[in-house]
Amino acid sequence: MDHYATGIVNRSTLSADLPRAIDLGETERAQLVAFLNTLSSEDPPRPVSLPPKTITWGVTAQAVAATTVSQKDRRFSPGAILLKAGEALRILNDDTRTHNMRVDGPNMSFNSDGQNPGDTVTIGFDRPGHYDIICGIHPEMRLSVDVTSARRR
Repeated sequence: MDHYATGIVNRSTLSADLPRAIDLGETERAQLVAFLNTLSSEDPPRPVSLPPKTITWGVTAQAVAATTVSQKDRRFSPGAILLKAGEALRILNDDTRTHNMRVDGPNMSFNSDGQNPGDTVTIGFDRPGHYDIICGIHPEMRLSVDVTSARRR
């Protein structure tokens, strides 16, 4: 806690999201440390020296091609996508920050956990409807996905 209150060294790798000083009283510090001690993870962050991770969820054999969306500068780009049922969406974290992807929609709920820079998540959409995707780390990041019925041949 002392390090974050007074010992942060300004480096080029320092996250722009990190406050430069944290001013907490002793009681607040003790409460924060007690809270942090309750946290655990089955999937801790990967060292940047490891290759990027690819997550695939709900993708069927018919979803050969995927539309790609970027996660950068705390936003999805583009911010809205139109797909047909059976198509897939690939989201690439090409930022320097860790992001996350949460999907809520008709009969679909998905959470990617942490996506380190370079990681991709590919999601198949098999049902028409509207899907909202947000970054659970930066909730202002929002992506609107509309899935239409696939055309019959």
